[in-house]
Amino acid sequence: WRAVAAVIVFTGTETLSLFLSKHIHFSGDDAKAGATLDPTTDGLKGGAHGAWLTMLRGMHGSLTEGLQDANGSLTWLQDPGEVWILGHSMGGALATLAAPFVVQLAQKQSEVTGVTTPPNVKLSTIASPRVLNEEAVTCFSELGSIRVQRFVLAEDVVPSLPPKRWGFKHIGFERRLRTPGIVRTWSNLVTSPYAALLAHGVKSYRRPLEEAESKPAEGLSRAYADV
Repeated sequence: WRAVAAVIVFTGTETLSLFLSKHIHFSGDDAKAGATLDPTTDGLKGGAHGAWLTMLRGMHGSLTEGLQDANGSLTWLQDPGEVWILGHSMGGALATLAAPFVVQLAQKQSEVTGVTTPPNVKLSTIASPRVLNEEAVTCFSELGSIRVQRFVLAEDVVPSLPPKRWGFKHIGFERRLRTPGIVRTWSNLVTSPYAALLAHGVKSYRRPLEEAESKPAEGLSRAYADV
């Protein structure tokens, strides 16, 4: 891997209750396969969760400016420059939408320079909800220049939202982390929702992610597709 040239980090909702109250709706563009993506601005075609798409579009200007070099240029994206895009919870949804946007920026740059080398984008999400519909997921996979890592805890309910029956799907494969002991303890109390609340927090993911890095054979399960 090359040296990292840029890192984009999206924070999310720390608590499950806040996530559910603010981001899961049963009508409009947040349901039924979402709002329509524009390939010329979003880098994808298909549909996406309306609220998160609106949020990310509001950041397009600042993302573009933040990726420019000291001369206000994006040519380094075609070196190819390496861009890491990270996010937890809602931040994972925004990171997912940001990855094709960065690729699209590089494609627009290639129209000016004539250089067609794609950017080297690495997307890592933690506890991310579903954000794209099936058409958009297919389009995402066809980009070919985005490496995806999607980490979850089995007890965390957020990655199962919005429901697949609404038309949303995950990108890539899910890598399930080893569940922390305290979360396992609470998950055994079937009548308590506390395990789901606890599992979604950043602190619950920290130790499993460290284990996955140091002992991948023990800290990670096999990959699961969202089918």
